[in-house]
Amino acid sequence: LTVSEALWKGRPVISRPVGGITQQVINDVTGMLVHSTEGLAYAIRFLLANPEKARELGRNGRHFVRSNFLITRHLRRYLLVMISLANQGRREIFL
Repeated sequence: LTVSEALWKGRPVISRPVGGITQQVINDVTGMLVHSTEGLAYAIRFLLANPEKARELGRNGRHFVRSNFLITRHLRRYLLVMISLANQGRREIFL
């Protein structure tokens, strides 16, 4: 949950590629995945030296969470499934 919260707040995440983190942190898109302490140090220095890149990763992370993890997104998908099931066989569905 902490990774999703950081992404939602527009913060680039630096992490090791373990468990579910790889489903949230996309290397060089929403954050940076590192494999060693040296890689961690490099990533921190890189983002501090490149604040625009850090902001870009943060924006991408927020968009990624909004598109994939918010309850409203899932609710919309479930409602569309229910509506389509309730209206099977009809050519048009009116909401």
